[in-house]
Amino acid sequence: MRSSYIGAYWGRRSQPLEECASQLHRFLKRLSILDSSLERWFLTGNSRAEASQQIQIDPHDLQALLEKGRSRRDVGGRAIGGLGVHFDMWNGVDDSIGLGGTLGAYPSTNLLSNSIALTLPPPDVIPGLYRPAIARELMLAFIEEWSPDWATWSSFDWVSGLEAIGNRPIAGWKTYVTSTRWRYARDVNVERGVNGGDLILMCDSITDVSINELQRLQKQLR
Repeated sequence: MRSSYIGAYWGRRSQPLEECASQLHRFLKRLSILDSSLERWFLTGNSRAEASQQIQIDPHDLQALLEKGRSRRDVGGRAIGGLGVHFDMWNGVDDSIGLGGTLGAYPSTNLLSNSIALTLPPPDVIPGLYRPAIARELMLAFIEEWSPDWATWSSFDWVSGLEAIGNRPIAGWKTYVTSTRWRYARDVNVERGVNGGDLILMCDSITDVSINELQRLQKQLR
């Protein structure tokens, strides 16, 4: 397995910019106590200078960052509120650790429109991130801070072998679904009542994940 990612996804949710910044602030603070690799964040950019600008983890500064990520009209530069705000950042040390997403979007369609995702290096690079207790807290940070429709801890290596349909959840090492929205076989290992949903646990170690078991769960999530 190469890298992995944790992603949380939800539908239309109109939110003021200040609220998005406050949520992002709480989320980043929560990540920072789990591992030193998640303590500091920097802007992404096309040059070393651009990518060396550290982001201050403060609600006011995060609001300014999100303001720059607004979608705007070509003529006049007016903000398109329904498309929310987009952001990207990395940890300044390892370019395989990045965080990005779209927040506060409420487009006219019912497609999933909001998301936040954290990319992580392989387990042998930073083993601590994959220890059961830390991995659980990472997953809970996504679930409890963003209240998504679904979330997954997956790998790009696995996704290509799964038959994901539309906006249905993608099965992963850990998969979160809201109980009232999705249905799956009841013989899977599930922690119920997690922020009003179910957290499906594939196995203790991400390196023991079976693609066959993932494919089986993926079919149940259709």
